[in-house]
Amino acid sequence: MNEPKKTRASEALKAYARRCVDTLALVDPPVIPELSGRWVRVSAEAFEFQQTAEPLWEISFLQHRDELWNFPEHAIAITALRDDEDISSHLDVLVGTPMSATRTDAEEFPDQLVQRMARRLGRMAYDDAMFDALFAEFEAEIARKASPHVLMVPLMGFEAADTPIVLGRRLEIDRLTDDEIARCLGAGYLRSFFRTATTQFDLKEAYGVRATFELPKIFGEDRPLSAEAVAPQTEAVSRASGVGEALRIFKAGDVVVPGYLVFSPTAPQGGQLRTAGSQNVPSDRYVLTAGEGREFEDFWSRYERAKRNPAIASAARRFGYAFERRRLDDRLVDLVISAESLLLSDQSQRTELRYRFSLRAAFYTEGSDLTKREVYAQMKKAYDARSAIVHGGGDPPAKLLTNPAGEPLSFQAFVESVEALIRLTLRKTISDYRGAKHIADWEGLIIPSSAEPLG
Repeated sequence: MNEPKKTRASEALKAYARRCVDTLALVDPPVIPELSGRWVRVSAEAFEFQQTAEPLWEISFLQHRDELWNFPEHAIAITALRDDEDISSHLDVLVGTPMSATRTDAEEFPDQLVQRMARRLGRMAYDDAMFDALFAEFEAEIARKASPHVLMVPLMGFEAADTPIVLGRRLEIDRLTDDEIARCLGAGYLRSFFRTATTQFDLKEAYGVRATFELPKIFGEDRPLSAEAVAPQTEAVSRASGVGEALRIFKAGDVVVPGYLVFSPTAPQGGQLRTAGSQNVPSDRYVLTAGEGREFEDFWSRYERAKRNPAIASAARRFGYAFERRRLDDRLVDLVISAESLLLSDQSQRTELRYRFSLRAAFYTEGSDLTKREVYAQMKKAYDARSAIVHGGGDPPAKLLTNPAGEPLSFQAFVESVEALIRLTLRKTISDYRGAKHIADWEGLIIPSSAEPLG
């Protein structure tokens, strides 16, 4: 950290800090347990929730305020702060972003600086290097024209052989730092997946999506919450939240997105916004090899571009919804709706949809080890099973739950086979998308210039 400029303000604050320490060094501040506590790494394999007793230096300063504020050094410090244009603009006024703001009182700021020093040192003492570091942080804060933020989306069940996986400017999949893991645990994320004790969680590492953005610094009472003012955060949330959806389309596997956090990297663990997501628990690991990580970087750019098409965006969203469902029948319904969004997006007439759905899937889907006829039959059974669920309730008839050879499948195995076919359909759509309104030239695909048999 750069040494702070030796301004008159910093020298005046140092003089006041020394007087405060001389006065309060022998004072025993009130101590109460920190009710919220914090998560800390206690070994290479575990985090622990620790409640610590924190000295309340604020109370000591309040009890001795008259004495401290009557020191001439206090008045000199206040004058020096107000004489500095950059510093004074941040005092006695609300300063923040469209989302939040705080007010720093000029007369209280010198006390707050000494309290921060005491917390960092663990005792009421003066340390010149520590004071310089704290003042440098303050200078850096007032020099910023915008407030930096981090958006963190934990990916439960996920791991990668090589990180970061760079998805674009200010967006990546990476191993979480210990501070980020602690924030996630504090928000209630990550816990359900790992074997735990009451206050200790076995957790060697965790992964997540990290997006960074800045919000404009705003002074005063007027805090516009316009779409334009919060656009950086809105864009970061939209992009980062879509990574879990893209991973599910990219390959089979179970990855759970329990929500996301937004925080300022300079704020304490409590200074964050939390949103809830899936409450599911991953059934297995979703692992990307180093090669798959690089392939996903390319896939992500194609995915973002393809989602400009409303039909593809709807299909991707519904495919993602399927993984949030705990019931297999609900999952199958979402999967078929996802495929309908692609295969029937041009259909205004709701006739012969079952036939068109299955036939288009047979000619469009690539990459499976099934023939066109077998894809046709499986997708027709998927459509019929979905109709049976929606219109009749309960599980679909057993006669529909078979593989291409006609052998019976469990409901789960049948749903997984349908999921695999629709994933291939989505991946092809995303890979082939070039900005066209329609997904494909269906007639040209099915009736080419030269005849192509189904089998």
